[in-house]
Amino acid sequence: MKTSERRKLILDLLDQSEMVKTQELMKTFDTSESTIRRDLTVLAENGKIVRVHGGAIGVDLYNYGLTVEKRQIEYIEEKQKIAKTASAFVKDRELIFLDASTTVGEMIPFLAGKKIKAVTNSPIHAQRCYEYGIPVYVIGGELRQATDAVIGAVANQQVSEFFFNRAFMGTNGINAEFGYSTPDPEEALMKRIVMRHAIKSYVLADESKFNRVAFTKVSDLEEALIITTTLADEDREKFSRQTTLVEV
Repeated sequence: MKTSERRKLILDLLDQSEMVKTQELMKTFDTSESTIRRDLTVLAENGKIVRVHGGAIGVDLYNYGLTVEKRQIEYIEEKQKIAKTASAFVKDRELIFLDASTTVGEMIPFLAGKKIKAVTNSPIHAQRCYEYGIPVYVIGGELRQATDAVIGAVANQQVSEFFFNRAFMGTNGINAEFGYSTPDPEEALMKRIVMRHAIKSYVLADESKFNRVAFTKVSDLEEALIITTTLADEDREKFSRQTTLVEV
């Protein structure tokens, strides 16, 4: 088999699976470990994959996935369980940040009745906070319609003027080596600013976000506590070495 054909097949395998392992590729293509490692190195250098321990994962680049409306109902039961657990961390008289994540948005009904103030860069979340009687500050700036997130220089300046007891955020990817990531560099910058201005940061994500990488790194895993659904034993062991995991 030609080298170019083998590398194309590796990419095809990554379209079907979130990760390929070096040992499995050696068996699939009946070739040496050094050959597979060289293939993965070249693909990584060309921006096609991301090398991880034991193999490689695909790069999610600018894929925002489903629309906001569809993401609001996708995995809704899991999101509500995660959101309920996250809301329990919030105490009276705290100032919290809620980013534009649909999972974070599911926290709002559980926050009703608490004596708090919220800041958000999501118009949808702001409206829901209003409906549930939660005092809310809305960050202004450029609205990214694909994610309902307000971003840009104006938004970054405004959010940097706040100090948060807790910040709650979503993510497109959680990877042991690359950390948290998102498709949009502007949204990644907003998240980083918020994390610097928060005493404690939380990432809310179901198990489908693990072992994935999007275009832009947000931070290392240790910068936030992860609230998620039940993980496979292998993932629990791997990710708990770097941060605190709360499974629901």
